[in-house]
Amino acid sequence: SLVGGRHLCGGSIIDHHWIVTAAHCCFIHRDPEPTTYRIRVGEHDMENSSEPNAWTYEVEKLVPHPRFHNVVQNDICLIKTKMVGTIAILCRD
Repeated sequence: SLVGGRHLCGGSIIDHHWIVTAAHCCFIHRDPEPTTYRIRVGEHDMENSSEPNAWTYEVEKLVPHPRFHNVVQNDICLIKTKMVGTIAILCRD
């Protein structure tokens, strides 16, 4: 995810709208505010902002685990994107 244009944390795409990440990544501010986040998908070279297969998505909702209070327990958060993401299978046997 990106905050202020800077890389913050990694995550995993679990659906066309949802990303799973660590809950401490959703709390850079005291109150998680979705509009401060962007999700960058498909970027492999962080110094090249014009990669042809990279996409940036706005965040609609942050859903941290209800019992998350520190980085040791329940450190999981769901992120819902505003737009439907494209999922392509890139790995082959």
